[in-house]
Amino acid sequence: MLYFPQQNVVEKWLHLRTQTTKDFELRIIFLRNRWQNLDRLLGPKRIIYVGAIALRLSSFFMSVTQNLRDWIRIYMRYLYDSAENYYNTAQKMILAKRKVLRKRPTSLVEMKELLSVMAEIRGGACEVIDDHLMKVAERLRIIRLYGDQ
Repeated sequence: MLYFPQQNVVEKWLHLRTQTTKDFELRIIFLRNRWQNLDRLLGPKRIIYVGAIALRLSSFFMSVTQNLRDWIRIYMRYLYDSAENYYNTAQKMILAKRKVLRKRPTSLVEMKELLSVMAEIRGGACEVIDDHLMKVAERLRIIRLYGDQ
């Protein structure tokens, strides 16, 4: 495992291995559950009596919940950035192919370019674009589902 002393917890988690959209969703659910469990455990008083000692945990509780919220926001930011990257890639691919398809070929080079684009479309370019758009939709679904809570 690599050691990154300047990175926060989220960045270290990201560098452990390639994270999928499902990994992000599971991580966000885990952090939200931790936060809700902590809130239920401490309750509104945020004072725990241990024998004769009363522990005032309000500052600790606020620190932990703020960190959990910040981590969730950072995960959401990474999801948004990757969705934006996939969208831009798909848009560039579509625009490049549309530019070639709109022109009428007037030379042999342009005809070869047109035939090349047609072969790419038949060979799977549409599936690549569909895959990118599905990844964008999945990431945006997670952001909408967990974003404003």
